[in-house]
Amino acid sequence: MDTELGHARTEPDLDGRLFVSAVAKALNVLEAFYGSPEPLSLKEVSERTGLGRSATQRHLYTLKALGYLIQDPRTARFKVSLKTIKLANSYLISDELLKFSLPYLIETNKITDQTVNLYRPDDLSLILIQRVSGQQILNPTVTIGSDFPLYATAPGRAILAHAPESQAMDTLRRSNMRQITPYTNSTLPSVLEKIAEARRQGYASLNQEAVLGNLSLGAPIFDCNRCAIAAVSLSGSAASFSLEEFEKKFSHIVLKLAFAITTAAGGLLP
Repeated sequence: MDTELGHARTEPDLDGRLFVSAVAKALNVLEAFYGSPEPLSLKEVSERTGLGRSATQRHLYTLKALGYLIQDPRTARFKVSLKTIKLANSYLISDELLKFSLPYLIETNKITDQTVNLYRPDDLSLILIQRVSGQQILNPTVTIGSDFPLYATAPGRAILAHAPESQAMDTLRRSNMRQITPYTNSTLPSVLEKIAEARRQGYASLNQEAVLGNLSLGAPIFDCNRCAIAAVSLSGSAASFSLEEFEKKFSHIVLKLAFAITTAAGGLLP
């Protein structure tokens, strides 16, 4: 993730009487494991969180004792346990948008044979909360819970295109706009140009900017206040289509999908 839970990114005006910094630090330690395919050592967790070695050791021990971490007795390295999936599942079963969306995602997958995704924004990131894979598996490491920076994804840019200008600019200025692939637009002017294009078209298009070999079209989903609260995307292979071919064949479908989910969920188009 782009910011740490321990820094309480969503509450700039903290009430010191209520905020428990020890809880924030423990969650910060747990979040250090996000996106790591390999177990982590005490030193690596300390470096990722910015906590001292002693504090890190205590938090790791506590999370292990509570069943959220597993420690390999041979290497002394830590990894998250199955118990963490229960937390994720609690979100997935409580998100009403998922319930409305799934039939439409499945139907779109059947029509296109492409991978169909549903994303939610989370500060500077976009979190994948549902995926119906096409016949061609594009990237097996992209799974439910994967996150990507808003600036470098089609659904992320589609959301930014319909956010208030001040909010979009704040998001971009706080983002670590880096080259994820050789194709990534990572300068503010170039990303703003792509966002403006998405605003005009109603959808955003992407050519291998977040994942090599992946083409993507993204369109926003709106709530009853006409705020973009989520986005869908259609992903295909750059080996099978050019971006122009992909847009010509599927752009109207991704727009129709976003409109259908918005309507079913009681949202209103801007």
